[in-house]
Amino acid sequence: MAEDPNTAVVSAAQTAASNVGAVLGASASSVATAVQADAERLAVKDEAKAESWIHREVEAIEARIAALFAEAKALLKAHL
Repeated sequence: MAEDPNTAVVSAAQTAASNVGAVLGASASSVATAVQADAERLAVKDEAKAESWIHREVEAIEARIAALFAEAKALLKAHL
């Protein structure tokens, strides 16, 4: 019996949402841990450098999320 197209779409959307949630959680945790470790290890006192590093990390996270949404969109189009 063929899979119901609606079930496939819902499943793809749930998978995409789960992936985005996992990336957000893991990324936020990893950035916080890295910032704390770097600050402790290097005794970073230059706020501009720290902010610049955090900004780059946030941009990388946003790019990963955009890629996941693009993948989810492609999956949905494939099942419609």
